[in-house]
Amino acid sequence: MWNDYYILWNYAAVSITDIRYIELEAYEEMKYKFPTSTFVLTIQGDAGVTIDNQTYEVSRFYIFHGGKGSKLMIRAGESGLRLYYLMYKANLPSGGRNDLGRLMERINPFQMNYGFTPDMPTILYEQWKKMHFLWDQKNPIQHFQAKSLFYAFVEQISSQIPRISNRYPSMLDQVSKVIEIVESSYTQPLTLHVLAEMIGSSPRSLSRKFKQSTGYSPIDYLIQFRLFKAKEMLLQTDATLDEIAVGIGYPDGYYLGRMFKKHTGLSPLQFKEKTSAPLCLY
Repeated sequence: MWNDYYILWNYAAVSITDIRYIELEAYEEMKYKFPTSTFVLTIQGDAGVTIDNQTYEVSRFYIFHGGKGSKLMIRAGESGLRLYYLMYKANLPSGGRNDLGRLMERINPFQMNYGFTPDMPTILYEQWKKMHFLWDQKNPIQHFQAKSLFYAFVEQISSQIPRISNRYPSMLDQVSKVIEIVESSYTQPLTLHVLAEMIGSSPRSLSRKFKQSTGYSPIDYLIQFRLFKAKEMLLQTDATLDEIAVGIGYPDGYYLGRMFKKHTGLSPLQFKEKTSAPLCLY
């Protein structure tokens, strides 16, 4: 799993979009919806922090990461809170390796939500302070230097994530199990309730954990996997829409066509006519 994490960071085109420093007064609240993937580093004070449905009690140094669209809520404690946040974009190159899209479906490091107390926090603090200074210069050279420091920061944080995740093995085990079920049984009538029952979880808990780990809901993952299989059959066989639909767990070709149009913007026929490049998952 974590090898996939590093592979995606290695191949992604990454750009910093903003770096800011914020001070919150005692009991001040801050609410924010991440417009891009975002790291947050708290450096002084205490607070209650929520990212989507996950709540953290923060004191002094703490690292957070949230994917695009994640909702952040902070309520500073009586000593206030000082923090930095860094927003970035990461995209895989278009027309590249098909297996990278498959990895992104399995584990999207840029959409993962997590938080933990980092090792060697003062070193991270010095990195962030320097990145913030360079970013504020508004000069391409300094921005490039900030980006090089960002990669060093990501490397330090990434090396700690597997250790941190070992504190929550049940979450990762459940997510991996659901992915395994979807990819081996996607032709079956799977629902959120069925998936939750199969792994001994509640639908709400499964949805939260799955999205934190992958960036997708379980049903979105199922839909994308089924459509990927449909694309394969469209490009590699002469199967009819009804035959493809049955083969991926949909009732008929009409339903497949509706789902295909909704999620790709094209009808199955339009997709087949326009696609000549190698198939990619996203």
